[in-house]
Formats: sequence, structure tokens, C-alpha cells
Amino acid sequence: MAERKTQARVAFIGCGGHATRSLLPCVHEIPEMDLVAVCDLKAELVEDRARRFGARAWYTDYERMLDEQRPDGVVICGPPQMHYELGMKVLQAGFPIFVEKPSALSSALAQELADAAAQVGVFGMVAFMKRHAAVYIMARAIAHRPEFGGINIVEARFGQGPYPAIWGIETAAQSFLVGQVVHIFDLVQDFGGDVAEVHARYFEKTLSHFGYVADVRFANGAIGLLNLNGLENREGFRDFTERLAISGHEHYLQVDDMLYLHFQAAGDWFQPPPGFWVGKQSYHFAPTGPGAPSMNWLLGYVGELKAFAQSLLSGAPSRADLADGAKALKVGEAVWRSVKDGRAVAVR
Repeated sequence: MAERKTQARVAFIGCGGHATRSLLPCVHEIPEMDLVAVCDLKAELVEDRARRFGARAWYTDYERMLDEQRPDGVVICGPPQMHYELGMKVLQAGFPIFVEKPSALSSALAQELADAAAQVGVFGMVAFMKRHAAVYIMARAIAHRPEFGGINIVEARFGQGPYPAIWGIETAAQSFLVGQVVHIFDLVQDFGGDVAEVHARYFEKTLSHFGYVADVRFANGAIGLLNLNGLENREGFRDFTERLAISGHEHYLQVDDMLYLHFQAAGDWFQPPPGFWVGKQSYHFAPTGPGAPSMNWLLGYVGELKAFAQSLLSGAPSRADLADGAKALKVGEAVWRSVKDGRAVAVR
């Protein structure tokens, strides 16, 4: 009997800022992953990353890397144009891919990636790390308990500082929907199911300080509210406010800043003495002390790469696949159309 494989041989394409800060440092925490090679157009940079993070080899030519290493899967980290163009080539060469978000500049291109993976018979995964963050995993488990009473209302709030126009997108306001809060569009669908309709409004203070509010109808009948803005914090890409709140039936939970969980159940956990009124009783989770996981674990960066490695080993596609990447972009496109048209827009 053949020995069961315990490590997936993974190669990285793209060793820039995000890969260096948030992805490559996770590899040593994932026993299922063997970093066989890293690739970047800049030789000095990629050589440094190979040495720093323990890659067995480094390249400036991704085709040569694929030919020589034959990895089990490939992580692609860069701008969305790179995710789409290289992602398509790597898929067509027969390798499963993990791409950073967004997987493309538009939902149509993102769907092309998903279709290409299906045609070749391999899977692709999008780096929606919030799905793998500790408190969101806990929140999902709580919200899907029968006693929670279903996921009936989903509220999401994301605020940061000013946001620029990036990747050749015409305005900062559109860039924000594609490059930043695509994470939130995926997160609310992970909890509430597919979004069927959005009705959005837009406020602009300056070209880089703006916000959206959108009411949402999910295909399963649940409803939601999104507050997405670059107004309430000083520094873009540094200062963030994030909240997800889920209303069940006589149950409620809230996640703050991807770290803290507040859960209010229908039943009381403390029986007060007669005549002593204590009000609602809640449970709280706040990671503290030397036993707390690393921030890369808490925020989901380790979890998403671990899930990719496990999928490579098992052959079973991971959650947050390439089709989910297209779905998240579709919600952002519907928000933009709704603002422009001044009406509710179906998400198709």
C-alpha cells in the first residue's frame, strides 16, 4: 500500500508586500505545506524571500519553476490582473491555484477563472481569509446551531481611512468596492447565503473619503444592512473598524474587529437570587495572554493557506473557491449600479 502523502508541495508566484507580511510567514506554522519554490521578477527580492522563509528554490521565470518543480499547487499573490492572467495560465497547465483577492478586476473575468478550473478538472481558491479567522469560525458554528433560530438579519460594518484609485480603476469609490470590501461581500454571503438584491446609497466627502450604505436581500429571504466607508479612520490601509452582527430567533451574536465575539443566547447562564434582577446575560470571547494564537492565526492567514494545503492533499475543493470570488465581485458591481441608477438592483 502506498504511503499517504502528508505534505503538499506548494510554490509561490509573487513575493511583494502582502506575500511577505501576511502569507509567507505562515508557512512554518502549516505542517501540511512544503514550500518548494518562490518566484518573482525581481531576482534580489525573491532570493531574499527564499532565504528568509525557507523555500527550497527560487526563480524569476514561473514557467521554468512549474516545469522543474511540478508543485501540487501554486499561490499567486499580486494585483488582480496578475491573478487572472497568471491564474489562467497556471490552471491551463494543470495546477490548482490559490489567488489573493480579488481574483480578477470584474466578476465576468473571475467567472472565467472558475470555468477554466472546471474545464481542466482542478480547483482554485480565493484568499478570503475572514472565513478562516478564529472568531468568524466560532460565529458560524454558533449561528448554525438549531436553537439559534436561523440567520435572519446580517449587519456588516467596515470603515477605514481614505482610499485611493488603484489598478487602473477610474475612481477611488469603485476601487474600494473591488479591492477592499470585496472581503465583506464574501463574508456576508458566507453567513447569509447568496445576495439576490441590493439597494445602495453613496456619500462623498472628498474623492478619497466616501461611504456606502446598502440594504440587502438574500436569496433565502434573509435581509441585511452594509455600512462600508473610508470616512471614520485617519489612515488608509492601517486603521480599520469591522463589525458583523447576526440576528437569530431570541439569539444574537456580534464580532468586532475580527478578534472579539459577543453572544447572547435565549437562556440565562446564571440564576439570580429571588428579587434580584440582572438583565440579559451574554458570553464573550477575547483572545488574551501568552496562550493566545498568533495574529496570523487569529486573522485567518494561516487558516486559509492550511485549507489550501489540506485540499491539495485530500483532493477535495476548499471553501471560498473561484466561483465565490466571482460572487463577491458581483455584489460590489450591483452596489455600484444601484448608486448610479438610484434603485434596487438584482445580483446576477
